[in-house]
Amino acid sequence: MIGAIGMLLCWVASYTLLPAMIIVVGKRLRATTSDPMIGRVLVRLIGFRNSRAVVGAALVIAAIATVIVVRYVAADPFEYDIKQLRSEGHDAIESRNWMKVSDDNFGRGYAGRTFIAADRPDQVPMIVDTLLARDAARKPKERTIGSVESILDAVPPDQDKKLAVLADIRKLLDGDALDALDDKQREELEELRPPADLQPITFGLLPPSIKDKPEVTEADGRVGLMLSIHSANGLDEWNGHDLVRFASSVRKLQLPDGETVTTSGSSVIFADILDAIEADGPKVTAVAAIGLIVMVVLVVGRNRRAVAVLIATIAGSLLMVAICALLQLKVNFLDFVALPITLGLGIDYAINVAHRQDEAVLPDPIMTLRTSGSAVFVCSLTTMIGYGSLLVSDNLAIRGFGTASLIGEVACVMTALVLVPALLVVTAGRAR
Repeated sequence: MIGAIGMLLCWVASYTLLPAMIIVVGKRLRATTSDPMIGRVLVRLIGFRNSRAVVGAALVIAAIATVIVVRYVAADPFEYDIKQLRSEGHDAIESRNWMKVSDDNFGRGYAGRTFIAADRPDQVPMIVDTLLARDAARKPKERTIGSVESILDAVPPDQDKKLAVLADIRKLLDGDALDALDDKQREELEELRPPADLQPITFGLLPPSIKDKPEVTEADGRVGLMLSIHSANGLDEWNGHDLVRFASSVRKLQLPDGETVTTSGSSVIFADILDAIEADGPKVTAVAAIGLIVMVVLVVGRNRRAVAVLIATIAGSLLMVAICALLQLKVNFLDFVALPITLGLGIDYAINVAHRQDEAVLPDPIMTLRTSGSAVFVCSLTTMIGYGSLLVSDNLAIRGFGTASLIGEVACVMTALVLVPALLVVTAGRAR
């Protein structure tokens, strides 16, 4: 939504404010007949005369890129290493170092916990039993759930029944059945004798260090409805695969009374984000592709220019994904939108080049590079600078988005400047 609003406002400014500014500022006119400097540079760098050779080379590159992309997608392109999504700034690194010191000396804190909020106190023991039953039949290496902390750790359930059992034990020890024992045995049993003044442990008897914890007493005064779960020690909290396994175990609990309890935590959120990317990524890309095809047919028409534009855009996008695969860039919650954006930019550049090329009496790729090619390249260069600024970010996820988008930008502008003119020349029946 932010991007769409920004583009609409920029369009409005371009069609209203820009012409007025040109009239106000551009009172002194200067005519020139020379080609733009950038156009001359582009001709020297990527200018060509043999269009058939360019198309042939593009087919070979596209075939190689397709193989790379298929293998990349088949090998699961999503980023599961959480370390590749965090910040590498000085403050973040220092914070992680202190957190490690704390965890090593005092145990893991809130960072790795997943919380469950019970609706009623009677649900707490059922939730605990359900969680522990998940791993009961699993081997230690296959377990996903570690410790489960609740109010039951301080205020145990069924205290009346337990006190009755202790009273029975006390009666046995106080009776005549121990007369047959020697003095040493009676002393040992006397040490184990339950006190006579045992009382139920209630929340009011707990020390403030326990009662005042946020997971014990909530802001509205309710007590003991929060449970926290740690993942098993065998799971790596920085490994996305392990987080997904853990989230699958605790995401939804079916209690014995038929009620369902849901959970939340960093692992569950990460798994949800990953599921959203897997579901929304292809959907967003497909919607963008369909919308762009409709736009090309309406704007360019059903002709060879439209075919050249679509082929160049597909080639640029394919090349982008292939290069990302070679650089081992994984898809995360930010850079999965780089492909739909690249499709839009590729269409934009290719349409401008195709219009200029096809308007000429004799289609000439060199002339296209000298004229509209320079304008398209400058337009692309501003976007490259914007994406390039993301590469200095401390956050690795933002840096990855900038890298993927920058690769897509370069790939699409190159296919627009090189492949589109070559295709239009070849389809026009001219090799030169």
